[in-house]
Amino acid sequence: MSNIVDIYGLTPAQEGIYFQYVLNPSGKTYHLQFLLRLKHRIDPEILEKAIKLLPLRHDVLRSAFAISASTGNIKQIVLKNRGADFQEIGFNEKEDDKKLREIVDHDADIQFDLQKDPLFRAILVTFSDAQYLIVSTHHIVVDGWSIPILANDIEHFYAELLSGHTVEDLEAEISREKAGSTPFSAYVEWIKNANNDETKVYWRNLFRGYSGGISSETQNESNKIFDSDTLHFSRDLTEKLEAFAITENVTANTLFEAALAVALQKESNSDDVVFAKVVSGRNAKLKNIFECVGLFVNTIPVRVRFKELSDTKELLHNIRKQSAMADRYGFLSLSEICRITALGRNEIRVVLAFENYPFNYSGETIGFELVENKDQTNFDITFAVTKEKEGYYIKIVFAPHCNAQAENLLQDLKTELINIVENRTLNFMRKTAENSTRNKESEKSDFFSPESETEQMVCDKFSEILHISPVSMNTDFFFAGGSSIDVISFISDERFKNISASEFIANPTPAGLCAILESKKLNKYEYLQPLFVPEKSQKTLVLFPYAGGNAESYSELVPELRKRMADTALYFVRFLHSVEECREASEEIQDLGKFSDLYFYAHCIGDSVALQIADFIEENQSEIGGLIVGANIPPKKPFRYNWWNIVPDFILKKILIKAGSRIGDLSDRQSKEILRLFRKDSDFFIDFFKSRTKKISSPVSVIINRNDIFTPNHKDAEKNWRKYTTNEVFVRYIESNSHYFQSENANILAEMIDEIINNPSRNS
Repeated sequence: MSNIVDIYGLTPAQEGIYFQYVLNPSGKTYHLQFLLRLKHRIDPEILEKAIKLLPLRHDVLRSAFAISASTGNIKQIVLKNRGADFQEIGFNEKEDDKKLREIVDHDADIQFDLQKDPLFRAILVTFSDAQYLIVSTHHIVVDGWSIPILANDIEHFYAELLSGHTVEDLEAEISREKAGSTPFSAYVEWIKNANNDETKVYWRNLFRGYSGGISSETQNESNKIFDSDTLHFSRDLTEKLEAFAITENVTANTLFEAALAVALQKESNSDDVVFAKVVSGRNAKLKNIFECVGLFVNTIPVRVRFKELSDTKELLHNIRKQSAMADRYGFLSLSEICRITALGRNEIRVVLAFENYPFNYSGETIGFELVENKDQTNFDITFAVTKEKEGYYIKIVFAPHCNAQAENLLQDLKTELINIVENRTLNFMRKTAENSTRNKESEKSDFFSPESETEQMVCDKFSEILHISPVSMNTDFFFAGGSSIDVISFISDERFKNISASEFIANPTPAGLCAILESKKLNKYEYLQPLFVPEKSQKTLVLFPYAGGNAESYSELVPELRKRMADTALYFVRFLHSVEECREASEEIQDLGKFSDLYFYAHCIGDSVALQIADFIEENQSEIGGLIVGANIPPKKPFRYNWWNIVPDFILKKILIKAGSRIGDLSDRQSKEILRLFRKDSDFFIDFFKSRTKKISSPVSVIINRNDIFTPNHKDAEKNWRKYTTNEVFVRYIESNSHYFQSENANILAEMIDEIINNPSRNS
C-alpha cells in the first residue's frame, strides 16, 4: 500500500476502453503512437531526465488499472513510483527511412499491460543528421489534446535543465504547479456527479423508433494491421469550405459530419443513418481543464433521419443541434448509450474524429514536428480530419474486410464536400410530397403516445398551436409547420415559461421538451432572463442592472456583444433587494457555470448585487472568471444614510437627466416608477457597503467615464476597488457624454468587454 497515492473509478470512456482490453489484452486497439522530428540537436541524457519528470507532473501517467476483488469494479490506481520508459537508439550514419520504419513498427507491436507496465514510453532515434522521438502511450490515460501539453512540458523541462537548473529544482516547481491545478481524478468525480437520469432521457429520445441500418458481421481484427488511405484538400477548397460554414453559421466540423452522413446514406441506401463522432469532453466546469492531461474525449452516436429533411440547411441545423446537446449529454459511454436505447453496438461501424487540438511547433530548444501518428480504434472505419498549413487532411483507417466500402465512402465524402463549395448543397435523397405520402404508413409504427401528465400537457400544446392531432412524442415542431412566432406562443404559456427559445429550438419535440421540464422541475430560473444563448458556449456573461434599470437598459449593448462574442451566452439578472434573494439567484447563476466560465458585468450600483452573489458562489467552492464594473467606484467611507431618499423627485430627475438618463422622455407615471426603483435599489447598495468586509478572489476590471458626474473621483478607482478583491484591479477609461454609456457607447463598451474576457493579457 505504500506505493499507492490514490484510487478512484473510471470515466465511461475509460470503462469502454478497458472492456475492449479485457476482450483482447494483446490487441493493438487504443495504442497511441506519435513520431516526432526534432528540429534542434539535443542531449539524450538531458532529454531522458525531462521525459521522466512527466509522470511526476501528471499523476494519470502513473496509473495502473485493475478489477477490485471485493466489489468487481474497475479501479484506476495512481502509484508513487511508476515512471516513464526511455530508450536511445543511435546510428553513425545519415537518416535511413527503412531503419526508422523498422523501429517505429517494432514499437507499435509492443502492447501495454494496463496493470503492470508504465503507460508512457519514448524512444530517441539518432542519426548523424537527424533525430526523432517515438512516443507511445495508451488511450486509456491520454487523449489527442494531451499530447501537445506533454510535448510542451518536455520542451520546458529540457530548457530548464539545459540552463543549469537541477531535477530537484523542477520537482519543487512541479509541486507548486500541482497545488493550483486540477487532477484528472476531479474530472472523474465531476462525471460521477453529473445528471445521468436527464442524460439517459435525451439519448432514449434521440433513438426512439430506430430500427437499425445495414447489418454487418463484426469481425475481431484488432490484432491485424488496419489499412489506411489519405485525402488532401487544397488551400483554396479549404478556404471555400470555411467560408460556406460561416455563411451557414455552423462549424467546419458540422460540414464534414453532414457530408459523411450523405455518403453513408448512399452506401447503405437507408433514410436513417447512424455514425459515431469524437467529442472533446473538455466542457466540464473545472479549473484549467484545457491544460490537464488525461482521457477527456468520448465517442457518441449521431443520428440523421433523411426522411425528415428537405434541404441542406435542415441537415446542417439537425447536426448542429445534436452537437450543441453533446456539450451537455456527451459524457455517457457509447456502450451505455447502446444499452439503454434501440441502438445496437454493431450498428455503428464508422467514426469521425475532427482533430482540432493545438500542437506547438515553435520550441527553441527541441522543436517538435509531428511526422505521423497512429491511433487504432475498435471501429471498422475511422475518419480522422486535421487542418494543416496546406489545407484539410483526411486519413481513413479501416479493417481489411471493409476495403471497398472505405474507398467508396472516402470518394463520396470528397464529392459531397466539393458539391458544397460548387453548388452550395449536399446531394441526398430529400423529403418530397411523394415520399411523405409513402411514409404515412411507416409513421404509424413510429408513433409514440404520451404517457405521463407532463407529456400529455406538451402534446396538447403542440396540437393547439400546430392544429394537428394526434401528436407523437417524437413530432418535430418545425417539420410539423411551426414557426419562430409559434415558439414564442409556446414558451409564453405559464406552464412552460422556463424553457428558453434557444432550448426549444435545440429540442423541438415533446420528448425533448419534457426532458428539459423534468430537469428544471418547471421553475428553475426565477431571477435570470436569457438574452442570448448560442447552441455551443464556453463562456457566460451575466449582466447586472443599474438602479431602476431592467433588461431593456442593455438593448443597445447586447447586439454589439453578440457580434463580437457569438459563442458567449448572455443573461440578465434583475435587481435583487435582499441577501436571501441574492443567495437564491446565486444558485441559478452557479448552475449556468456548470458548463461554461462565468463573468459578471455590473453597471453603476448593480455591483453591490454582483459582489454579494460572487460571495455566495465562492462559498460553494466555485468561482467567476472576472467582475467587470461600469460607471461606479465604491465610496471611501460608508454612507450614514441614503441621500437619494431625501432629495425631491424633481431634483433627482434633473440629476439623472444631467447624467444622461432618458427619463425625461417618459410619462409622469413611468418616471415616478423609475425614481421609486432608483431609491429602492440604492438602499440595497448603501446597506451593502456599510457592512462590507469580504474580498472576492476574482479580478476586477473597472470601466470609468472621466466626464461622469457620478464618478468625479475616477483617479481613486483602482485604490478603492482593491479593498474588495484579493486579485488584480484593472482600470479602463471610456470617453462618453453619459453615465449610461452601456447605451450611448455600446459598441465601445462591447469591444472593451470582449478584450477583458477573451484577451485578459491586454488589460492595463
